[in-house]
Amino acid sequence: MGWDRSTAKKRMKDAFDGMKDVDLKPLTREMDLENLALKEARIVTAAHVYLDVTNFQKLLEDRRENTSELKKLLRHLAVFQRQAERVLRTHAGAVRIHFQGARLHFIVHKPYDTEEGAELARLVAAVTIVEQLRQLGALVRLQTDIRFEFEAGIASGDAIATMNSGRNNRQLLFVGPPANDAAKVLTGSPGERLAASAEGYRDDLPAAADRDPLPESFESAVKEDVDAHPIESFEIVDVREAIDYERLGKRVARLSSAATLYGDVSGFTAYVAGLTDDATKKIALQHLHALRTEMQAIVEVDYGGDFVQFQGDRVQGLFYELRSTGRFTSKTVEAAAALCSAIDVAKDLFPELKTLDMANGADLGKVLVGRVGLKGDKEVIVVGRSVARADELQRGCKDGFTAITVGLWEAIEPALQKHFTLEAGRRVSDIDIDRLEAKKTVDSFPARIKVGGSLSAGATFTPVTEGGSKPARSYGE
Repeated sequence: MGWDRSTAKKRMKDAFDGMKDVDLKPLTREMDLENLALKEARIVTAAHVYLDVTNFQKLLEDRRENTSELKKLLRHLAVFQRQAERVLRTHAGAVRIHFQGARLHFIVHKPYDTEEGAELARLVAAVTIVEQLRQLGALVRLQTDIRFEFEAGIASGDAIATMNSGRNNRQLLFVGPPANDAAKVLTGSPGERLAASAEGYRDDLPAAADRDPLPESFESAVKEDVDAHPIESFEIVDVREAIDYERLGKRVARLSSAATLYGDVSGFTAYVAGLTDDATKKIALQHLHALRTEMQAIVEVDYGGDFVQFQGDRVQGLFYELRSTGRFTSKTVEAAAALCSAIDVAKDLFPELKTLDMANGADLGKVLVGRVGLKGDKEVIVVGRSVARADELQRGCKDGFTAITVGLWEAIEPALQKHFTLEAGRRVSDIDIDRLEAKKTVDSFPARIKVGGSLSAGATFTPVTEGGSKPARSYGE
């Protein structure tokens, strides 16, 4: 189908209008954060934590050709993530936002600021949970002989919580500085990192040895979980048709070739952080809903990919042959171009968004697709080296540009390849739909023509490679 400006404009305008009268309030004791309606949003003061498994990609690479060992790793990850959810539920105000592959984003929003010392108490709870999750990893290792290494990024402050209703699940999302800052301080090496918003409390936080330990009941819970999910119960299925996400769980889909795309709206967090009154914040939430609606439609409707999840104002999409046709690699790049064009349309529609831009990253490779979490509250994750590389490319990409790996560049059509230049081992372009269309026009207009015909029959024009004449309007120059 492909993206077009008029359709995008209508989709975003309809989505914006559909979010009028959004209910924005500070979160209070009487409110249930995890059951927000689409038009409800809450200002949440909390500690945000990203807990990453820094050695997961290596563990995955070491086992990628050994199905039996791969099943052991996937079982280990599933047990850890299920039990991590249970650890969070033992702490007041701790909420899992989502898993991003092997990475966990959670918050601690209690005690409320009406209590003295609330921010420090939330940060103490956050680092305590981090330590308990490390201990949980050690317990799972005793059963599986697989060792996870952890890095935590921690930030504190106000962010706006919204609920996005996606395929197969409702997704709680946050927009605001702490949600971004906690991820940005991660370095890829084991340890604990505090963002600037939490740094002032460093000396007041307990050392790991002084934090409350993981409750002893988890020792038996982990063993029971492992025993209830033997290796034989995991099924890694090579995809023969478009993925049915409802059937995933112990069944994991394996794609031998799939493209992962991340598209991030750069500048939106700063835009929201600069708003000082509820009226403008409500309008910003309408903007966010319009942008998310368009980004998801570009991935799913316009280019036939699978929408995986939103991560704040970032979208993750998956493209593969059985879903997106044999052009799936080229469609990935075209979707990235459409994301860039969509931002331009959004800025025309909504002048408040004039400072925003889009940054994209994509890679091609083998991936595993599954669903994790507790029964009734599962979410899709995609893991693989190409997923991590696409994430890295997007985070390092300049605003208004798309960065792809050389491997993906080699797999796309020659007409698309011409838009990219090689920079530091990757291919980079400021491609958008207008540039794609302009290049098609250039390529279709002959550089030289031979004029023939007669006065009675009319002139004829034949493209030639030698001789002839240049058209007055030479697109080829």
